[in-house]
Amino acid sequence: MKRIILYISLSLFLFFTKDTFAQPDKPVKCGFSVLMEQAKLGKITAAQMQRPSLQYRYLTQDSVFLIHYSLEGGDAIDPTSTNSQGIPDWVYEAEKALHKSYFTLVDSMGFPPPPMDSQSYPDEGDRRDGDPSGGARDIYIHDLSGSIYGITRWEDEVIKTPTSDMARASYTEIDNDYVEANYYTHGVNALRATIAHELFHQFHLAYTLKLEDVWWYEISSSWFEDLVYPAVNDYIQYVSSYFASQSQPLHTSGGYKTAHYGYILNSYNEPTVWSDIWANFVTERAYPAIDHALKDIGYSFAGSYRKFGAWNLLTGSRAINGYGYPDAAEYPEITTSGAITIPDSLPVARSIPARDILYQDLMHTGVGLEHYRLNFNPLDARGGGSIAIPGSTNPVDFFLGKQTLSLTFPKSGMAGVGALVNPVVDTTSISISQEKKIVTFFPNTYVPAEHGNNIQIYTVLNEAGPIRADLFDVTGRRVLKYNFGGQAFDSGPIQLTLPIEGQSTGKLSSGVYFLRLDAGNQTQTGKFVLIR
Repeated sequence: MKRIILYISLSLFLFFTKDTFAQPDKPVKCGFSVLMEQAKLGKITAAQMQRPSLQYRYLTQDSVFLIHYSLEGGDAIDPTSTNSQGIPDWVYEAEKALHKSYFTLVDSMGFPPPPMDSQSYPDEGDRRDGDPSGGARDIYIHDLSGSIYGITRWEDEVIKTPTSDMARASYTEIDNDYVEANYYTHGVNALRATIAHELFHQFHLAYTLKLEDVWWYEISSSWFEDLVYPAVNDYIQYVSSYFASQSQPLHTSGGYKTAHYGYILNSYNEPTVWSDIWANFVTERAYPAIDHALKDIGYSFAGSYRKFGAWNLLTGSRAINGYGYPDAAEYPEITTSGAITIPDSLPVARSIPARDILYQDLMHTGVGLEHYRLNFNPLDARGGGSIAIPGSTNPVDFFLGKQTLSLTFPKSGMAGVGALVNPVVDTTSISISQEKKIVTFFPNTYVPAEHGNNIQIYTVLNEAGPIRADLFDVTGRRVLKYNFGGQAFDSGPIQLTLPIEGQSTGKLSSGVYFLRLDAGNQTQTGKFVLIR
């Protein structure tokens, strides 16, 4: 009878998962999210919530968990025992993973222990341990047939705890061997990652069961498994779908695809930010819960989402060691949905759906090294984004609200990628135009002993013609004038070489200098620092 119930339950998992997450080619990572989707539709049956009946029970040494398992039948685990406890190695590895995950959550991240479930087991001896006086959390090991890695099920009773009036007790089921071919990860590594993932769901339920935000449960658990077991990387198989999808808001990703957003939250180096978000989540939806917890430490959801867009630019072959995600080189490169051609397509505007990120290729039509100042103007001031140009000084250049960036494109053709980020609930747009009035320099801090006699000027001419340069010190005294040999320049972006040493009225001392360029009716100004 148990096998029939299991078959029906797992069949429902697969049916609802295909409709909900549209990834029939991937194994279902966690039955918890599918159970939540069934609950939203009122499809949960009593049979689905029935606990497995297994042969043996083992109380972990810390008395926190009661592990149920069998040595016979279809649910049997490998009986091999090479550990000092004299228990099957599969149970021994499960105990270690439970201990590590539990105390990471409690001691390092500040989560309170979840409430005990209502099921109590007596101590019957003969490898049938019982609950201690304070209870233990049940973990059931049985055959999940390769359909899911694990599942955490909640109890109906709502419990009042010091941290929540909406808490629920729960229990977890994991597979007995993880040998089926359709698992991405097999054996002990799958066991470890699944225990970390599912145990975090037990802690989630200690706060609330909120069916509308299933994605937030799965982002949290999928990220946490990689935090605890960074070498396993099962989550990457699901995150890869995000990078292939052009765009995907967090709340439509199912959570698995955007598990790497967890590393954005972790980058703020505030261990309790996770428990603070979950405490907020009791009375708020996920987005405001995240936003309020981040604002308490000086950040915001909008800022975290812009950072998410930036880090997603630097993956695969674009990954930079020590910057962004710890597994960035293992992720695919982001799939773009279009291109912005600089400078030919400017000005341009892009529309971005609610809480989405638009990834764009940056194409450069110049002949080589050229410099531009680009104006970014989001319709909503919280909008922003980032630009990644390989070979440039900064790994990523950020913009927030209305802002101008100075960008150098080292070559023509495919020059980089950009992320245009909309962190708000309405569709918005970001316009991009070219700044045409400011002169910039390379190097901006000019050291003659290192850089030679010349400084490079980058600017844009409104009309063709000759150019005259005048250089002034801070007193307003002109120290250099230069006409570039009387050459007539074409309109558009240009790079000029200005000889400083040998052309000025005497050797220039260290200080700030101001340049004025006159070209027809156009006057442009800029400044640089000279250091001897």
